Amino acid sequence: MTPTPTRIAGTFRRQSRWACACLCATALAGPGQDRPPATGDRAPLLDVPGDLPPGPDDVIRDAVAAGLEFLARDLTTQASGRVSLGAQDYEAPVGLTALASLAFMAGGNSPNRGPHQRSLVRTLDYLLEHQVPEGEREAGFISATEDLHSRMHGHGLAVLALTQAYTLSPRSARGRRIAEAVRAGVRRIEEAQGPDGGWYYDPLPVDLTEGSVTVCVLQALRGARNCGFEVNSDVIARAIVYVKSLQDLSLIHISEPTRRA
Repeated sequence: MTPTPTRIAGTFRRQSRWACACLCATALAGPGQDRPPATGDRAPLLDVPGDLPPGPDDVIRDAVAAGLEFLARDLTTQASGRVSLGAQDYEAPVGLTALASLAFMAGGNSPNRGPHQRSLVRTLDYLLEHQVPEGEREAGFISATEDLHSRMHGHGLAVLALTQAYTLSPRSARGRRIAEAVRAGVRRIEEAQGPDGGWYYDPLPVDLTEGSVTVCVLQALRGARNCGFEVNSDVIARAIVYVKSLQDLSLIHISEPTRRA
């Protein structure tokens, strides 16, 4: 059966839940989660929990550790360094491997240290090795022959993961290699933008666009810009117009501030 965009998006969402769960949990369990101080009489804008006590009752950190161990074990079953999360009809190894690398980094690992340092390196190497080289039609695109699902979703997540990895060792040989991959990946995103400002599943500009793909690649562009990489401002401006065009203002309720008598 030929995979349709609806089936592709649905299966990718189901497969990515494992890696996303680990990524979100690391954000909850990570260090430095002190409650921000209030300013004057105003309460903090975000209710961030304080540091959790270490020990056997630290259920969030235990869950994170178990989740990362699960991802690391899954990696050992694949000689290529990709994440599989089990056999599926249509796999999305690029997107899932990118999410796993983000989870490893959020868990405190880097290419040089951490309990899952080797697993992180394998995921990053997988992404780097699956980028289309310069001179080809889809140059800069991070994909794999067996990846029938993630496509531009996966490319956006892969570039985002590489931007975060770059910040961990920007002056190393690996950092320089990652920098070149990020630049090529950003160019592919910019060149794949559709005429209305959005993106679709393909790494080339087409007349079709899809909202979740657009958000994925915009996250990658934001990550690249935050790390100091050049991003075309016209591309961002057109994308903002496109995203705003998707918003149904009739569904937004804006409450007027309560006025004291």
